[in-house]
Amino acid sequence: MKAEDLFYCASILELQLKNELKLVSIDSKVTVSIDRISSTYLLLIGYSFELLIKSIYISRNLQPVFDHNLLLQINRLNIVISDDEKHLLGRLTDVIYWEGRYPTPKKIDHFKEKRNVIVLSHDLVIIHDLYERLRAQIL
Repeated sequence: MKAEDLFYCASILELQLKNELKLVSIDSKVTVSIDRISSTYLLLIGYSFELLIKSIYISRNLQPVFDHNLLLQINRLNIVISDDEKHLLGRLTDVIYWEGRYPTPKKIDHFKEKRNVIVLSHDLVIIHDLYERLRAQIL
């Protein structure tokens, strides 16, 4: 239920994000507003996916993996995902780690590890499709 609550809250931000994405052309710079919304949206989506994945472990009577690496968690469940979904889960893992757990890296080397937190239109389709596929995995 908590995964669905977080996904629902993210969907509220998604409506504003979609409105702002319509205003951005390929050649224009991303607005500060999209940047702010994207990081919070992806954090909620990341937490939602993390809870959903852990629910799959529990539904399969397996011990959940206590790690924020979503790709690692999915791989241990033997769920086949596309390259785009792998890339998304990598970005969500970074967002969970850097935007949620450790908003400011303790070491300068860790700044290099932070990936792009901007959401693009095609990300939204991948997010919704993967969410529904994972949700269906809960027995």
